[in-house]
Amino acid sequence: MSVPVRKTADSMRWSPERKVAWSKRMKEEKANGTWHKKTMKEIGRNISKGKKASNKKKRLSIARKNGWETRRANGNSDTPKITSVEKDLNKLLFRMKEYLGYELTVEEFTEQAVKEKMGRIAMAFSTNKIY
Repeated sequence: MSVPVRKTADSMRWSPERKVAWSKRMKEEKANGTWHKKTMKEIGRNISKGKKASNKKKRLSIARKNGWETRRANGNSDTPKITSVEKDLNKLLFRMKEYLGYELTVEEFTEQAVKEKMGRIAMAFSTNKIY
């Protein structure tokens, strides 16, 4: 969908095409009997509904922000905490990369460790399959 280009220099004025389209629409609606002028009470009610919706959205946004800041201040944020085991593992993997020139990610390391443990368990039960 393309963005229409304004044909007037003054941004507050309606373009001639828009004026014609609006006028045509109003004439059709008045001829059909589908257009009715709203009372001041209806106009005020619609404005009030819009303000209520806007305030509700604003309050929810502020509540989410405050809740997130509270959780973060209490140490309960959504970001995962790194435990001492993970820190030690990262140090080990970094040293392995430095001295041996072999780089492993934490996921690869844990996957290999789990496979090794599964192999030992399988050997303990003297079977090659784990159910």
